Amino acid sequence: MKNKVKEIFDFATFVARLKSEKRFKTVKNFRGDDVASHSWRLAVLVFLIANELNLKIDVLKAVKLALVHDFPEAVTGDIDAHLLHGNKKLRIDKIKKEKIAISEMTGILSELQGNEIKNLWEEYSCYKTEEARYVYVLDKIEGVYTFIEIDSFDHYEHYDLIATYAIEGYKIFPELKTVLDFIQNKIKKNFEDNGVKWKSEYDIEKNEI
Repeated sequence: MKNKVKEIFDFATFVARLKSEKRFKTVKNFRGDDVASHSWRLAVLVFLIANELNLKIDVLKAVKLALVHDFPEAVTGDIDAHLLHGNKKLRIDKIKKEKIAISEMTGILSELQGNEIKNLWEEYSCYKTEEARYVYVLDKIEGVYTFIEIDSFDHYEHYDLIATYAIEGYKIFPELKTVLDFIQNKIKKNFEDNGVKWKSEYDIEKNEI
């Protein structure tokens, strides 16, 4: 038992690297966010929104998915969304490196615990379940909201990506329409306040099933 506890704390030390792994590193004039803070807030949103919308999902599993979904970035680092957008080769390379990383990381743990984390990460990465699809879309929403709450247009460069990022996954989990409406209205007001044209393809209605 003593060795098992040590393994858990060794793993906790390893994933604590996420506290110093910055997000939005290439965004100008942006003080940044870190992966650990993002994952924590995503987990909070996962259970609060699931409860509010009375979603028929396994909320505990969804919270676990939110917590582990970026674990490999403790090894690989984070890549900004605008660099991945439309770059199939970089996306494939990212997944390959993350698969290796999650296997290496979970090797610290017992086979039972390590396999649970690897399976959760695989479930999220492949959007295999309703819980994974739910967390996937909320992950995008949380990222966009980070820009919104800064309340500074100086950080916006990739307008099309920011306006469509949260609704990219809308078709895989339409139950989040209420939340997406809230986010899109926030973005639209920000665009309009700063003289940026709002395009019709940014509207959720254009992406409905």
